[in-house]
Amino acid sequence: MPVHRANGCISSLQFIALPELAARLKAQGKPGKLNLPGATMEGFHTVGSIEPGGVVHICEGIATA
Repeated sequence: MPVHRANGCISSLQFIALPELAARLKAQGKPGKLNLPGATMEGFHTVGSIEPGGVVHICEGIATA
């Protein structure tokens, strides 16, 4: 998943493993989500488009959306 800054630039990427792989990683004490090494997790990811006068829902993660 790309992480965008307000100016539109990508600040990082988050790699989300499939459930089976995530379970194996967690069993090994590793996270199921991996962030791009050395990049800042500063920003957001938009699902859909933001329209003037439209409604925006803010959530913690893509699974929450």
